Amino acid sequence: ALNPRAVSRVNAKGMWQFMYSTAKMYGLHIDSFVDERMDPVKSAEAAAKYMFTAVFSSAIFMLGLSFVYALGGSLYFNDIAVNIMGQRSALLVVALVFVISGVGFKLSLVPFHLWTADVYQGAPTPVTGYLSVISKGAAAFAFMVILTQVFGSLYTVAWKWMLYALIVLTITLGNLFAIRQRNMKRFLAFSSVSQAGYIMLGVV
Repeated sequence: ALNPRAVSRVNAKGMWQFMYSTAKMYGLHIDSFVDERMDPVKSAEAAAKYMFTAVFSSAIFMLGLSFVYALGGSLYFNDIAVNIMGQRSALLVVALVFVISGVGFKLSLVPFHLWTADVYQGAPTPVTGYLSVISKGAAAFAFMVILTQVFGSLYTVAWKWMLYALIVLTITLGNLFAIRQRNMKRFLAFSSVSQAGYIMLGVV
């Protein structure tokens, strides 16, 4: 008979690997969709910005994850949560900041949103719709899982207030910049930025 604890531990470890590998494969496929040659210059620029942003955000996320591993001594969600419980070190806060920043790029949270308008404008309309809805929903769910299962003990101490600050900035600046736009895709881009803030309210 299978040991339920062993199965859960394998699944928990696989969760980190699955999230990261899936995000990378997803990013490569979406980048190829963004580079559809409706407008060669704008599409190529949008694809390049999306690729560089994905690489940069992944590097930040992995740096934060390495700090989490150094402090938690494990890749298992449950073990990390137990090992970091009660810790209030500066390194743990830095790790949390890097993790939130890495996912913040995927969600287009302010101030990690600067790539969004150019990529949405240069991409084909179906890809823009996909990025603004499906992409953000998947990233928000993964973000919620990481924060609650790994950093749940730091809710009132750290990430609750970090998210509140990001939410206020994202909703406010996203709507203000959306009002100024004359291009419909750029308007939808900043609208999706503000909506990401509302999605994060559900996480808090």
